[in-house]
Amino acid sequence: METKVIIVRLLTVGILLATCLNQDGLGSKPVLESDIERPVTGVMAFGWGLNFQLSAAVSLPYVDGFTAYYAWNDLEPTEGGFDFGAIDSLLEHVREHGKTMNIGIYAGAHTPDWVIDKGVPAFYWLRPFKEDQVRSQGVAQEQRSPWPWDDEYLKYWKKFMSEVIERYKDDKSVGYISLTGPTIRDLTTGIQLREDSDWNRFKGDIGDDDVTASLVAAWIDVIEHFQKIDSHTRYALAVGPIRPGNPNVDVARAVSDYVIQKQYKNIAIMSVFLNDTWFSSGLAARRIRSILRAAHEEGFNIGYQMAQSAQRNSTWRTDRLIVKELGKSFEFGLSDGMQWVEVWHDDIIDRKSDTPNPKYTNEIVKVHEALKRPWLK
Repeated sequence: METKVIIVRLLTVGILLATCLNQDGLGSKPVLESDIERPVTGVMAFGWGLNFQLSAAVSLPYVDGFTAYYAWNDLEPTEGGFDFGAIDSLLEHVREHGKTMNIGIYAGAHTPDWVIDKGVPAFYWLRPFKEDQVRSQGVAQEQRSPWPWDDEYLKYWKKFMSEVIERYKDDKSVGYISLTGPTIRDLTTGIQLREDSDWNRFKGDIGDDDVTASLVAAWIDVIEHFQKIDSHTRYALAVGPIRPGNPNVDVARAVSDYVIQKQYKNIAIMSVFLNDTWFSSGLAARRIRSILRAAHEEGFNIGYQMAQSAQRNSTWRTDRLIVKELGKSFEFGLSDGMQWVEVWHDDIIDRKSDTPNPKYTNEIVKVHEALKRPWLK
């Protein structure tokens, strides 16, 4: 990246963050909580939407809905050729049972080929294991993602998300739509590159500070676009460290501070690392949790998502220990003021029998009861 581009992005971030102190300045007007129909609350079963299309979880009294993830390249395989059938089908299933559904759409590595074919520059990296699968030692898969702050990439992403928001903004069964875009592999503000070699190539000669500046500018751009489309739709911003377990949360803090100072109360703030191995202690965990607590104190809707399925640990931990750690994770979230929690679908429903998973039901019921307290008590 040329030096002049970096300077422009640094100046842009400074201007945007300074302006957010002036509510009559850049962007949409503040959004009062009273202008939003309801916050996200309760227990959500989450995972890839196609994996629980007709799940029995929707009928359980301690499950308030789903958080369903989809891939951009599946929903817009050709430019302007939208296919929302999978979302609509699951949403109808949820609606029939009086529950809600949150919609998350992966960009980054799930960017359609036609975007890259238009000349959008891409970054190649290694993913050591696939989501929803047990880690395979020594196995890596090459992935391709557009540079998360590239203007052309963000142009196509924002155009696509305009279609998504317009389609679902008035649907009372939709809880939130994930606020994302400037990512490599997931939906958070972090760059989830586990391999040091990938990270070093990613930041290249520009360094950590300029990566931060470029990411913050990109996130603010996307936030303002979402707000411009509809500032009363509930969105969810997932904050995370710059890399897994890394104590650097500068991007997460800058972006969440922007949302809070602009008083965009329709944007909920969440973390997706609740039961990750590093999240029970350490500097990164304390910093991420402090971001959510600060948002909660300012009256924002906050929530947590489990980083991994409890069942994944069953091969090397006893069920008793797993259940204990699951309950401890829920206690962490409740102590921070979480109003909803997202639990892996397969921890709620046994996929083979399509019946409640008896190992974890008691802990899930307990957290569901705890989350019934009045919002922002």
